[in-house]
Amino acid sequence: MREIQVMVVILVIAFLTMGCFEEQKNYDTNIEGIWIGELIPDKGGSIGTRLFVLPDNRCYLVVSDPTSYISERLGGYGVFNVENGLLTASIKVYSEDGKPVGEMNIANGRIELNEERVFTAHYSSDDEYLGNGEVSLAVDDSYKMYSSLSRVAGTWGFSSASGVEIMISINNGSMNGVDDKGCIFNGSISVIDNKHNLYDVNHFIITNCSEDKNGEYKGLATLMDSNHMLLVVVKTDETYGFIMHLTKQ
Repeated sequence: MREIQVMVVILVIAFLTMGCFEEQKNYDTNIEGIWIGELIPDKGGSIGTRLFVLPDNRCYLVVSDPTSYISERLGGYGVFNVENGLLTASIKVYSEDGKPVGEMNIANGRIELNEERVFTAHYSSDDEYLGNGEVSLAVDDSYKMYSSLSRVAGTWGFSSASGVEIMISINNGSMNGVDDKGCIFNGSISVIDNKHNLYDVNHFIITNCSEDKNGEYKGLATLMDSNHMLLVVVKTDETYGFIMHLTKQ
């Protein structure tokens, strides 16, 4: 009888151990890429969300906001870290006018590896619109598009919510542009990995504009399709940030 009890204990331990190892294999912490889904605030509803993460774990959050004068805006900028096998991030939250308004903290984040990669986490913020809640995102298919400087070359236009017209030309990675108010844009764009649809905008400068907008920025770009590109940039001192939905001219 004692031998049977010992065997049962051994089998139970083996089963539990195998389960733990299997669970570890089902999760990942490599969050680089383009993610799409929603924030689910505790107060109810959902907020359409796109998360862009560069190889150095810099992240840019773009959120839908039907309550503002633009339908989609820069939600936040921060950096992801791995703590005890879970993803965390401290993100500076921006309002629709491009200025920082608070902080968001993402905790207990993990990427489940099933038929598709799914990122889930808890978040808390001091922003009234975002509130506190859950993150639920999956890898966006657009991330699988190849990238090249020739794909982003050309002249791109953008009309802001306030009616400002902006034109930006890209040639061999150099970016040059102006708006109809006299602001001047100069920068550079580069391919990160030609197998994926993320571009590093590692040097973007605005001059001859308002004091809060003038300065150096860093960010990223991604093609929505061959004629539409999203540009997301944040000032290096993190005091201003914005997005542009650019259309090829």
